[in-house]
Amino acid sequence: MSNHIGKDLTESKVSSTLITLLVPILLSNTLNVVYNIVDSIWIGNIIGPLGLSAVAVSFPITLMMGSFAFGVNMANGVIVSQYYGAKDYNTVSHVIKVSTTLGVIILFTVGSLMFIFAKKILIIMNTPKDALDMAVIYLRITIIGLPFAYSYFFISSILRAVGDSVRPLIFLIVSSIVNIILDPILIKGFFIIPAMGLKGAAIATVISQCISVLISISYLKIKNSFIKINPFIFTFDINITKKIMKLAIPISSNQFIVAFGWLIITRLISSFGDAASATVAIVNRVESLFIMPIGALGNAVMTMSAQNIGANKFDRVKEIFKNGIVIGIIISSVMSIFSIVNPHLLINMFTKDLEVFEYSKSYIYTIMPIFIFYSIMFVCNGVINGAGKTIVIMIFSTSTTLILRTILAYALSEKFALVGIWASMGICYIINTLFSLYYYKSNKWQKNSNITQ
Repeated sequence: MSNHIGKDLTESKVSSTLITLLVPILLSNTLNVVYNIVDSIWIGNIIGPLGLSAVAVSFPITLMMGSFAFGVNMANGVIVSQYYGAKDYNTVSHVIKVSTTLGVIILFTVGSLMFIFAKKILIIMNTPKDALDMAVIYLRITIIGLPFAYSYFFISSILRAVGDSVRPLIFLIVSSIVNIILDPILIKGFFIIPAMGLKGAAIATVISQCISVLISISYLKIKNSFIKINPFIFTFDINITKKIMKLAIPISSNQFIVAFGWLIITRLISSFGDAASATVAIVNRVESLFIMPIGALGNAVMTMSAQNIGANKFDRVKEIFKNGIVIGIIISSVMSIFSIVNPHLLINMFTKDLEVFEYSKSYIYTIMPIFIFYSIMFVCNGVINGAGKTIVIMIFSTSTTLILRTILAYALSEKFALVGIWASMGICYIINTLFSLYYYKSNKWQKNSNITQ
């Protein structure tokens, strides 16, 4: 194996190794959120609530669309981590080639269908008429850029799976700088560049994503490592494909369920008017900001757990879990207190509309007091996913995020309006966490968890 890439996460002190892996992932997630926040700030302050509304209704559609490719991406990361932990680098390389082929096929199929039916889907979602045309343009440009977004996350997940979380951060820093520079130029116009409004925000994001992909592929070419990625060369392997799909289908289904569940909630919120619809965009961004650090923690726990499961070090996995819980509680507690005390600092970045502000503040006051449960759930799910038990997460998610939350949201919104919807989300966070914690404590995740055997 030439020019070794990666880091063995099966040795050394757990706490320091977890933090070393976590920090670059956290910073990467921060920059990903900055992508969206910068867009929303410019859109909210220049275009106004209608622009935010167009972005808001597009979000669950792109999330749902990307769920299929995301499943392959995450499944690939788990399998690569386990084989890397088992020191089987040839299989790591082969798995990457097969998953690249699957990703290309899924992206092309789903992307084409979504592009064609974009307007019909937005109409079904009860998109405000004034925002419909903008939403169609924004969504279609986002769909065009999805292969670049997916490719970056695919390469990043591979590098993180082998213990390198620093390189993806470097690639993203460059991309974020480009996005921040291009946003105002393409939205407002600059010299010979015409003002493009919401379309400009979408184009800026696509260009920056494209640059991150070019840089990451160039890095792999220069290193000449065992990680070989070529979307134009198809590699098929029935056994590897079965392993990937066994994990990917539940992951994709879970992502689809989350996206579809949020689509239902978005439609319900939009029925309360334009201000409520605009609030969805802010809630999306604020929730992304809150979930960012614990999502990074969940990814770090998953990667470390998968490598150690591949090396058959289950006692070390339990130590990873304990350290993850402590870190998660600290992070979520700090964020909860800050957001409850200073909600205006978050909301005023996106809008000056008083009605939208009040709606957004009610979300923060309802959700953040119980956010600690969400951090515990992410750590539990990190271990469960790392063990390849992705179907368990899908079952929990279907029960709470889709079925229970939808029922509660419609029931509670009758009396409490948007606050009832926020409450339904909080209740489901708690129940989902209790499900995941029970499953982890049962040790059922250990059975047949080593994919390499």
